[in-house]
Formats: sequence, C-alpha cells, structure tokens
Amino acid sequence: MVSGLLRVWYKNKVMMISKIGFSAVLFAGGVFFLSNSATLADSGSSPFFTGRAAYVSVDAVCRTKGLRCNRDPLLKNRVVKNFSGDFMKLHAGSEYILIQGKVVRLEDKIILSNDALWAPPMILKYIKRLELKKPLGVRRIRKIAVDAGHGGQDFGAMSPEGFKEKDLTLEMATLLRDELQKHGIEVLMTRDKDVFVPLPERARLVNEKSADLFVSVHVNAATTPTMNGFEVYSLADASDDVAKESEKLAGRIAGEVEKSVTVAHKRVKAAGFYVLKWTDCPAVLVETAYLSNPEDKEKIKDSAYREKMMAAVARGILDYNEKKRD
Repeated sequence: MVSGLLRVWYKNKVMMISKIGFSAVLFAGGVFFLSNSATLADSGSSPFFTGRAAYVSVDAVCRTKGLRCNRDPLLKNRVVKNFSGDFMKLHAGSEYILIQGKVVRLEDKIILSNDALWAPPMILKYIKRLELKKPLGVRRIRKIAVDAGHGGQDFGAMSPEGFKEKDLTLEMATLLRDELQKHGIEVLMTRDKDVFVPLPERARLVNEKSADLFVSVHVNAATTPTMNGFEVYSLADASDDVAKESEKLAGRIAGEVEKSVTVAHKRVKAAGFYVLKWTDCPAVLVETAYLSNPEDKEKIKDSAYREKMMAAVARGILDYNEKKRD
C-alpha cells in the first residue's frame, strides 16, 4: 500500500490520482499501468489510466528498440527512424501519425509531458514495423500462426443438424498445421482443443510469439440459404505494407482453392475483423463454406473435401512464400 498523490496525464490536463486504495503503479519499459481501484481526485470523469489502459513513452521505447528518435522542441514532435531510413512522425496534441508515407489514426491524442512524448498503446504496432530489418515483401515466412475460429462455449455457426463451426475449424486448422509442417514451417496454434480463447488473447499470442503470418479458419453462415462459396478476407481500410502483403496472401490462397476444390463462388474480400486489425503480421481470415447453404453444408461435412481445402490453402501460403526473394 502506497500513500500520497501521483501526477499523471488525463486527456490534455494534469490529474491528481490518489495512491491510497491501490496496490502499485508500475513504470516498466516506458508504459504506465494503474490498478482498477485507483480513484480520481479531480473530476468525475473516468480515469484514462484505469485497468490495463496505458500510454507509452515514445522516447523510452525507441531507446529499448535501438531506433533513432529525433526531437524538435519548438514543433513538439518526434521523428522516429530505423537504419534503413524509414521513419514515423508524431506530433503532440494530434491523434494522427505519419509512417512510411501513410497517415494513420491512433485511438487517442499524443501527449507531451516534461519534454517526454506519450502515445496510446497502438503506437507499439507501428514502432514494431520500423524494427523490421527487411521490407515485408522480401522476408521469408518461417513461423505461421493458425487460428481455429470459435471454441468452447462459442459454437460459431451451426447447421440445423447440429454441425458446429468450432469443431470443423479445429479439425481444419489441425490439417493446415500438418500440411505446413511437412514443408518445414513452424506453426503456432491459437487453440489445439475445444476451448474458448478471447479475440484479444489470440492477437496477443500471435504478436508475442512474433509470427510471420496469421491465418484464421472459419465456416460461414447467412440468413439467406442461397449464399454460398469460399471467401478469404484481409484487413479493410488499410494501405500499409502489412495490408498489402495480406492482400497478396489472400489472392494466392483464393487462386489455389479455385484450382483444386469445387466451390460455387470464390471471393477475395476485406473486413475489419478484430484478429486482422490487431495482429502485427500479414493476416487473412478464411471462410471455407456456408453451413446455411445445403450444397456447401454437404461438401464441408465430407472429411476428404476438408482435407483438399486445407491442402489448397497450404499451397497458397507456400506459393506466396516462394515468390519472396530472401
């Protein structure tokens, strides 16, 4: 138990937070963490540092990562550079950053306090991209995260006969893992049994284990039974290097599936799915069939069809990998 007051930034003003009633405030690796029981000594607004929410010290993270962080005290900005000359520009009071020529919006504004620049936690995703020693387009894939959609109490889509998406995705994700391992690729499974894994935990696992690619396997459903076919998604409304590589990967997978498996329709689409948005590597989500469509349902019920489908997805990934120059 610690007594006294802690000065922190809340939005754009200094707040005094009582340290009586919470166990600890930690500053590690340039990030503030504050327990849920902290109380605000100022206004009745919810404190910005409640729970796991945290602002990141841009200067401290850059020192840890070996990136150059040039300051401009007059303009109150930072220019973060790697040794390849790629850069990211941040400005106090703005929620936008410029990284490698692209404008990106963060979840909140950047703050300047005592000549230190603090940014919302999303900034770590973009700092990590500057760490890469080679452009994504020439890096070979050595570790792939395979995600079996849903699980545990989350059944996902379900047919009238009781076929559950969570069971089909686990089997197909396992088939995909086995195919990739035959080619010497390390595979990380977000789940390998019938358990519920929250979406933030899936993304956290992929990022912490530094996967080179992320592939999420699903089975679709619609309110109209005429909807059918195979779909593969990359992240919508994104144009950075990760998004471009995700689009390429989606195209390779769709091409191999169309060549190898009988599907009514093949669609390459974009969406804002959580696991696509919050994974740091190129990521796609595969919808193998529609359980709500009678023809698709009969196909996906067939284990031989599922094997062919996952073999085709694996070939698409391998083809994408072979096109790289490393």
